[in-house]
Amino acid sequence: LRLRHLPFVRGGRPTTYSVIGILFMCIPLRVILLINLLLFSTSLPGIAKPADTAIGLKDNRYFIDVPEGEINTFLEWSPNFPDIMAAHRGGGFLPGFPENVIATMDNSLRFAPALLEIDIHRTSDGVLILMHDDTLDRTTTGSGLVAETDWATIQTLYAVDNFGDPTSFKIPTLQETLEWGNDRALFALDLKADDFTADVIELVSDLGVEDDVMFFADNIEQMLAAYALNPNIHFSLFMTSDTREELVNAVADSPIPLESLTAFTLAPTTDPAYNQALNDQGIISIFGAFIPEYELSREDAIALYQTLIDQGVDSISTDRPPDLGAALGYEPQPAR
Repeated sequence: LRLRHLPFVRGGRPTTYSVIGILFMCIPLRVILLINLLLFSTSLPGIAKPADTAIGLKDNRYFIDVPEGEINTFLEWSPNFPDIMAAHRGGGFLPGFPENVIATMDNSLRFAPALLEIDIHRTSDGVLILMHDDTLDRTTTGSGLVAETDWATIQTLYAVDNFGDPTSFKIPTLQETLEWGNDRALFALDLKADDFTADVIELVSDLGVEDDVMFFADNIEQMLAAYALNPNIHFSLFMTSDTREELVNAVADSPIPLESLTAFTLAPTTDPAYNQALNDQGIISIFGAFIPEYELSREDAIALYQTLIDQGVDSISTDRPPDLGAALGYEPQPAR
């Protein structure tokens, strides 16, 4: 190849830009690649969701930080959808770590970036707290109905782990949980009654954390009621292979944009066709593995997660964050 054949040479004489071009050609390829990486790489490998979305590791904890107004974009399916764990009840099925407490959620973040699934009840005096059951008996040192107990009483109680052992952890409010989780994780909010939906959405709106949460919904009516209160809410709608088409079409025909939808299902809906049909419409699928994983060894649980991933599941909801984190390839971080 002669100099005059190069595109930046005219009539056998170099153009104004030819010297720059020739010098550039002399730069080693590895240097050019490094320059390209520094100039154009804005996210972690494998993560194509918005350029300034942060998914990474800080202070020995994995984190997710979705930019303002980008929750739907972040949760839209793409071939590069990041590997994130869904921690059922915050990941509270390990000894010493009760469900639905902040210390347990922090522990879950040792193992992978996480969508923290939390349950919400309201006390007799209107305080929104994290609690799965209608009663205090199983998960606290107290007893009685949550809805008939005031916040001052609940503040005197301690959380009990799923092996029946009391801990030193207190029952958190929804507000302190959302404030703690800002820039740390996403939350899937499971409201245990419909009569305080407006209170939860008002709190989310007042805190400005719409980009940190999604709302669990059992039906389109619940979605519409929440959407009317705040159109920036993202939803996780329960569906199966049999109901997927009907429910997705119902959302598409409603005022709710389809990009506000994530699909959640439980066993035995694990067929690849179900997941592929959702992905074709830009919807991610979350699979609740917390029932089939109960009696499995660590090796068998990891094999189950890999099977689900191979079948196209986009995120797995688990009671066993250490095992799922290992299946996703994350390095466990030190305990506090």
